[in-house]
Amino acid sequence: METTAKFFHLLQYAQIAGFAILFWRLSTSKLTGIYRYFTAYVVFQTARMILTMVIPYRSNAFGNFFFTCEPIVWILAALAILEVYGIVLRNHPGIATWGRWALTGSIGASIVLSLCTLFLDYQNASEKYPILANFFLLSSLVTMSLLLFVVLITFCLLWFPIALNRNTVVHCCVFAGYFLIKSTAFVVAGLLPEHSIVPINVALHLLVTLCCVFWIAGLSAEGETIPAKIGHYWDRGQEECLMAQLDAINRTLLHSAKD
Repeated sequence: METTAKFFHLLQYAQIAGFAILFWRLSTSKLTGIYRYFTAYVVFQTARMILTMVIPYRSNAFGNFFFTCEPIVWILAALAILEVYGIVLRNHPGIATWGRWALTGSIGASIVLSLCTLFLDYQNASEKYPILANFFLLSSLVTMSLLLFVVLITFCLLWFPIALNRNTVVHCCVFAGYFLIKSTAFVVAGLLPEHSIVPINVALHLLVTLCCVFWIAGLSAEGETIPAKIGHYWDRGQEECLMAQLDAINRTLLHSAKD
């Protein structure tokens, strides 16, 4: 277990370096203006992890810091996802608007569900730390909501022949993997006993660091001008038919919003 803990600390340094280099990559490639909220997310995660290693673990200061930072992470993550979602559907504002409402609604539903569960836990004397348990429940629900939204974006890229640049495609794919990793870690941590937390955190830090590597390698200044499509290789007739369907959905949602 001591060896695992040491490896975990090394991975913490590696993850900090990964986010710091990713910020440098975004800055030198002049992508910070395009991915503003994602840049803010990367900067905040870097600063947060550095402070996490400085503040004594299992102290009140650490607990207060954790409870303060997590909601900020959720907000920045949601904004970063909406940012890339807006880029993917920049020519389909009706779908983009309804998608933003759907994400906001799902996060709101997660908060309401968590508050209801907290009320029930207070009635249950066997629950030792109901607030802490509910905070982790809320965190997992919000992460799952963000994951479902990223999966929706990825599905659009896989199914519809939307013309995008390479950076957007790379960003969407890595984002999907990133939130899949985080949501899986929450689920697994809730199912396994407490002594499994350190190995889970080791795996989580390792995989998140790999995501940073993929972002660093995949995002570039040239990537904004290189066209890219993923998914099916449709023939010209099928592409036009699918894009016509997407345009029709967009027009319907625009009319519904006006009504």
